Amino acid sequence: MRYIRKINGYVEESPIPPYRGAEYYAAHDYLHCDSTLPLSRLDIVDGEIVELPEPEPTEEWVGKEAFINALYALLPADQLAAALQNPETFKQGIAGLALLTSDAAPGGQIDLMDPRVPAWLAAFDLTLEAVRAKMEESAEAQAEQEVTNAD
Repeated sequence: MRYIRKINGYVEESPIPPYRGAEYYAAHDYLHCDSTLPLSRLDIVDGEIVELPEPEPTEEWVGKEAFINALYALLPADQLAAALQNPETFKQGIAGLALLTSDAAPGGQIDLMDPRVPAWLAAFDLTLEAVRAKMEESAEAQAEQEVTNAD
């Protein structure tokens, strides 16, 4: 059990343990809250506590190898070679290579939510959805292969 209130647009929890009684907290504009959600997921609207939905993710880390394999599967080598003849596409290709090899990609990972990724893919007429689908398809095929090998 805890007591929360909204001050200057921010929800805060009472720093005083909840032993003072409901009257004390009501006098200080606190509401009784049984929710276990963090304060970032709570709001107070018209004197009522409202649970907010979980925020959209801002990062989606995937293995670079799976990402690169999906690109190879979606973009045949001859098509890639032809696309790289265009100076602007070549520049995007180099930017993508830098993105894949940067220190910003910890532990062999790449953040698909990085705004540079869809821009880079677009230079090769690819979409993030197509790459995600191909990565999922490859992961399923690999899982099936592992099951087959185990038998």
